[in-house]
Amino acid sequence: MNRSTVLLWAALLASGCGGSVPTGPDAADPEVARRILNQALDAWKTGKSPADLTTDSPSIRVADEDWLAGMRLVHHESVGEVRVLGATARCPVRLSLRDPRGKAVKKDVLYLVGTGPTASVIRHDGP
Repeated sequence: MNRSTVLLWAALLASGCGGSVPTGPDAADPEVARRILNQALDAWKTGKSPADLTTDSPSIRVADEDWLAGMRLVHHESVGEVRVLGATARCPVRLSLRDPRGKAVKKDVLYLVGTGPTASVIRHDGP
């Protein structure tokens, strides 16, 4: 199991995800999900760590392998529709990064965003 998968499962378990997929009032709100994701990515862009976001109000739990590896976020943009799947919203994003040596890297990624009760942003590179 790779590190990304481990982080994904740890974050899901910590945020209480599991069991049946919520619908109706427990379903993720796409606008709230987009706001949470932008707050997290803007924090990364300003140099904050994922741990810093756990002390913000509201707190956000983040799992992103590039962020943890020291990549710097230069720019981010939404590249598709937010899709709600129960309590999670799937948000496609294009990232412009710089590695620790300064090399520019562009990636299209998918974030799974939980909107409550604890906000979470989890990078998902799989299908």
